[in-house]
Amino acid sequence: MTVLIKSGLFRSPQNLSSLICGREVFVITNTTIAPYYLDAAKQLFAEKACHHYLMPDGEQYKTLASVTRIVEQLILQHHRRDMTIVGLGGGVVCDVAGFVASTFQRGVHLIQMPTSLLAQVDAAIGGKNAVNHELAKNAIGTIYQPQHIVVDPEVLTTLEDRHFYAALSEVVKYGLVYDAEFFDWLEKSWPLILAKEQTTLQQMIQRCVDIKLAVVEQDEKDYGIRQILNFGHTLAHALEQVSGYQLLHGEAVAVGILWALSLSEEYCGLDATVSARVKKLLTLPISTYDGPTQALIDVMKRDKKHRDQFKLVLLEAIGRAKVLSFDALPVIKRIPVPIPG
Repeated sequence: MTVLIKSGLFRSPQNLSSLICGREVFVITNTTIAPYYLDAAKQLFAEKACHHYLMPDGEQYKTLASVTRIVEQLILQHHRRDMTIVGLGGGVVCDVAGFVASTFQRGVHLIQMPTSLLAQVDAAIGGKNAVNHELAKNAIGTIYQPQHIVVDPEVLTTLEDRHFYAALSEVVKYGLVYDAEFFDWLEKSWPLILAKEQTTLQQMIQRCVDIKLAVVEQDEKDYGIRQILNFGHTLAHALEQVSGYQLLHGEAVAVGILWALSLSEEYCGLDATVSARVKKLLTLPISTYDGPTQALIDVMKRDKKHRDQFKLVLLEAIGRAKVLSFDALPVIKRIPVPIPG
């Protein structure tokens, strides 16, 4: 697998047809991204026959129904195994494109071209592809690595601020669970990151990609060290589902991280100053979750990572994560949550 990170790639397209397997390209994107970048993406593969499929935008479309519609299109257009699927979009598009590529004709060539910060640092990296079931997020999925990942940090200038700020929780996560030096760099570079300064963004994205690939290389199937990347996610996935996906993934992860940090202080002796440092970075508008706590617990019990015990990723120190097992979930007190919008 190769990863190309280059600012301005869509603005001054170069020919990337050499990345394509076969003669045909099928771009999966959505109605929000297409007006900005679909034509530019096609120009990157100008030497190939290029088709596309437009999904509606939103987490609610990350379903088997969407996959079925795309596969029907592939069949009707007589696509074969010697073709390449390109996922052009954010986390939902990358998930769906990866799932389709891993299952159509038992697996075809895949290129991920993430256009959101969340996808550039997380969703497009590592090979996890999944769709949601009404009872659980990411309940149906595969692990299937893309052959190439193409990232243009410049596209983040058109990303809504809410989505950009929310995704920074995943960036902070990498420093917390794996790389204390990177966390220190984030603190120093935060003003430039919030200003979307291109050199700084490229450095940040590159480090996130390097960390995730290093972890995945050791544990692709998520049975060992890769579990540390779930830091904050057990509560996050439950919050997303209980909110009807009104909360963005990154917003829910921010809350999950704060909860995990409080548990880390209690069970791992984490210095309380860590939470204060993290709160300075995750500057989302915050309210309080007043929904039914039992609903959150019920969803968390269905988490695919749990069997007889609950596994939670906690911190001993910045850069040192561990997985602890609990016979019962630690008490969920009143939970601060981001205010959508």
